Amino acid sequence: MGARHDSPHAALANALATITNGKILRSRETSWASASFTGIRHRFVIDLDGDARADVVTGIGEREFDLPGHIVADILLVEREQQDRACRLTTDALTVEDR
Repeated sequence: MGARHDSPHAALANALATITNGKILRSRETSWASASFTGIRHRFVIDLDGDARADVVTGIGEREFDLPGHIVADILLVEREQQDRACRLTTDALTVEDR
């Protein structure tokens, strides 16, 4: 993953791995800013084992996340690939600095 353990990206990756009981296969973070806020866009590709269900992310947009110095402004499931018993999820999130 390449992110520091205390970074918002690493904290969000850990939270998503815990929520889904999955493994983060790939992730990336990109700095983001608007006229009023600064933050990070995050993408995570999560591999679920054969017994996990893809609906584990249902309601993910209403969850609270404990991230150092950031809050989750938006998070959603953007892709779900299902093959036999394997499932891969792709999520996008936007975090903003909590000042």
